[in-house]
Amino acid sequence: MHYYTFSVLIFADGKIRDGLNLLHKSEKPATIIEFKRDVERWHAGPPESYSGLIIPYWQEIDEETYNHINQNFLTDLDK
Repeated sequence: MHYYTFSVLIFADGKIRDGLNLLHKSEKPATIIEFKRDVERWHAGPPESYSGLIIPYWQEIDEETYNHINQNFLTDLDK
């Protein structure tokens, strides 16, 4: 498995609408295209609600770090 942390800026109307720090897990090495697809699918909203995405930072991390971030810093909205 490959584990990543990355940041994204979501733009709308020429301004930053949102900034996120996210995690990604994949069986093979990931590309920035996969990160972008995750953001489009889960975070950006409908295509007409944003004008662009910029991913200024990404880094591969180990499983222990991934699990630590996932368990201690991400909010579980189902609880």
